[in-house]
Amino acid sequence: MSESESTCDICGRPIFGKPIYKYVEGAKLKVCQSCSRFGKSTKSPKTISSTKPRYVKRKKPPYRREKYKGDFFLIENFGKIIKEAREKRKMTQNDFARNLKEPLSLIRRIEQNKINPSVKVIKKIENLLNISLTEKDVEEFYPKPSKKPKDETTIGDVVQIKKKKE
Repeated sequence: MSESESTCDICGRPIFGKPIYKYVEGAKLKVCQSCSRFGKSTKSPKTISSTKPRYVKRKKPPYRREKYKGDFFLIENFGKIIKEAREKRKMTQNDFARNLKEPLSLIRRIEQNKINPSVKVIKKIENLLNISLTEKDVEEFYPKPSKKPKDETTIGDVVQIKKKKE
């Protein structure tokens, strides 16, 4: 085969003349005339560009109560409570951020309930505004196990039976 001849990356046949470049499933291939129906065409053989990255807008996850150290949870409407307490003390967000020694963007996102603050930031806010942003764990978050009928055997029962035999 001479230098001007090359082979098709799809079928392996020799390509006579100028090869055709196509993108087939993200890969740039040199193809013959009969295989040129596959894939998308490229502008020139020298352009090697990857496909543009796709940015998918993610949906905001639903608000979840986050458990902090011990048995404490961050209250659900913490942003509104912080904003009301800050405004009650006639503080701007900028002053509030400066007093907490935290970035203004963090304060904005906290007040909009877009992020859950760290324990350290929660303590700073609680001390500065004299409010409570956490609540003690209550039974409603841990439902009591239902009583099972006596005639049904569960995997747990089998494990207990084996332990009793040993």
